[in-house]
Formats: sequence, C-alpha cells, structure tokens
Amino acid sequence: MQAIIDHFTAHQPEYAEITTDRLIATGLPTYTELGRDQILARIMIPGFQAFAQELVQQIDGAFGSYFGRVGTLRAQQNGRIEDVLVALQTAKEVMNADMSASFRDQPEALIWWYEHMIPIIYNGAIAVSRNFVAAREQIIQSQATELREMAMAIIPIYQNVLVLPLVGSMSPQRASMLIEVLLGGISRHGAEVVIIDITAVPVIDTSVANYLIQAARAASLLGSQIILVGISPEIAQTLVQLGVDLSSVITRADLQSGVEHALRLRHREIVATR
Repeated sequence: MQAIIDHFTAHQPEYAEITTDRLIATGLPTYTELGRDQILARIMIPGFQAFAQELVQQIDGAFGSYFGRVGTLRAQQNGRIEDVLVALQTAKEVMNADMSASFRDQPEALIWWYEHMIPIIYNGAIAVSRNFVAAREQIIQSQATELREMAMAIIPIYQNVLVLPLVGSMSPQRASMLIEVLLGGISRHGAEVVIIDITAVPVIDTSVANYLIQAARAASLLGSQIILVGISPEIAQTLVQLGVDLSSVITRADLQSGVEHALRLRHREIVATR
C-alpha cells in the first residue's frame, strides 16, 4: 500500500536513529563499544536500506541476503548472534510502534504493513542464524584440521630422513590422515627414510595398525622406507593378541635407535668426538 511505503520512506532515517539509541541503552558491549556513529553507518543504515529494497523496491530476499552476510561476519569475528537478533527485534518494535500510531484509523493499511513486514524480518532472522551456524561450523572444522596437522607434523632431521611423531589417540579418521601427511612429506622432501614415532600414542588397535602397514606400503611405492619406533610393551602385547603382523615394517625400540638405523641406511652414523 502506497501510504505505508511513503511513510516508511520518509521515516527510515528516524527509525535508524531511534533503534541505534535503544541498542546503546541495552548496554550490550557489541553496541556500546562501537559507538553511535559506527552503529548507524555500519549496521542501521545498511540494514534499513536492505529492508527498503525488499519492501519498497520489491527485491525479493534483499533483507535476508544482507543479514546472511552479517551472520557470517559475526561468526568470523567470534561475535554473538544474540546481539544481531536483539537489533532485529528492536528495529521491528520501533517501526511497529510508529506504524500503529500513524495508521491507527486505517486498519487495512496496518494489515498490509504486518503482512509484508513480518516475513521480511523473519527471513532476515533465519538468514543470519543459518549463516552464523554454517560459518561457525566451518571455522570449527578448520581449527580441528589445523590441530590435527599440528599433532601430525613431519620433521626433517637429516638429508632425506624425516620423523613423523604421533601424539594422542589415533582414531580411524586421524589414522587415515597419517598416509596423506606421510606421502606429502616424502614427496616434498624427497625422503628415503621416515621414522614414525608412536611413543605418545596410548592405544593402537587393529584398524590403526593396518593403517600403519598401509602407510609403509604406500611409502615404499615412493621409494621410501618406514621405521616404526616407540612401541610400548602394552601395545606390543596388544598387537600380538590381535594377530597383527608388522614383519613388513622395520621396528626399533625408541627414537634414538630409529635415528641410528636410519643413518645406517643412508650410510651414515653418529660417532663420538673428543
């Protein structure tokens, strides 16, 4: 209805000002730290412009698209989605209060307003929530990958000799990642020998042991040998009980023994000096 559209257009700057003041009054750090000018320029004015695009210009999804981007940004900034929803609710209350007062004698105009306003605000809230959750999940997955990679870093210790220390429990997913990290390291460094140190791995089951065997076989295809070190008595007993055959893999008691054997394979050795 044109009367509602004209009224909204005329009062749009006022709505932004009032909503900004009310957000600051909430005491939420998101808004008190930004300051009035920044809230207006970065949040309120663009938000009401997006609302106007959908209400006045009938650009379907303009408001949801804007707040979808807001949701993604809030997640990337480690912000709170509740603060964005408070802003949406506050803006809605400001507009509704004015519309109800201005068109109290025109029920048809008010009905038109609510029929158009509610879906726009609702879709904005859905978009900001959906994008916020999706961005947070992506960040969490990215951080988990970084942590796994940090816990599975391949280290050059000598020319063409690498060490791959494994720390913590080995899930099947992490064990499968072992092969990827191993082959990438071999290819990148031109390694001929890789020492896999499982000293800090508390438990190894059949699945993980098979991944270690597969890793050794995959490495051999690239011309590299695997030396497995750090098998504890408990893990050794478990592997025997499970019937796991590690005869195809060179094993040594500890990292020092593994390094010494790796150097011998490279026709080098550690000698004492005076």
